Amino acid sequence: MKTALSPRIVASKLRRQGLDEWAFVRFCSRADRCSVNRCPLNPLIELRAGEPLDRETKCPTSKPDRERFVSRMTPEMRSLLPFGGLFESEWHRREAGRRRDASLTPEERTSRLESLRACRARAVEARLYRLSITTGTGAGSDTSPTVSHARAGGVSA
Repeated sequence: MKTALSPRIVASKLRRQGLDEWAFVRFCSRADRCSVNRCPLNPLIELRAGEPLDRETKCPTSKPDRERFVSRMTPEMRSLLPFGGLFESEWHRREAGRRRDASLTPEERTSRLESLRACRARAVEARLYRLSITTGTGAGSDTSPTVSHARAGGVSA
């Protein structure tokens, strides 16, 4: 399991690479208008304190967006982020999930995958059903090519 680097080590590595902590934050699309003190893209996040009077006390950028920003960084920069652009709690939840998945037997893993596939299939069916209701292409609608062609502005025979 990966442990967070101490801020002192991170600061010395930043100096050695000729970087400052703001080089990381600039990868974020909200960097120019953000007021969060404890930014997960800041390698020295452990040195920052949250300010209760700030407009934003927690980063509003979604986890997938932060992961995308981190993926654009160089490997050297990524290695300096204590939790890879995630909050500490997100990191620990992810690690706990990985440990839980690693402890599964092959039969349990197969069972989980089958259950997940079935759940996804039901969700897709429900989405398609709702789409057919809203677009009027459900049962009883005439979806012949001539009708569709006529709707599109063409001439039907």
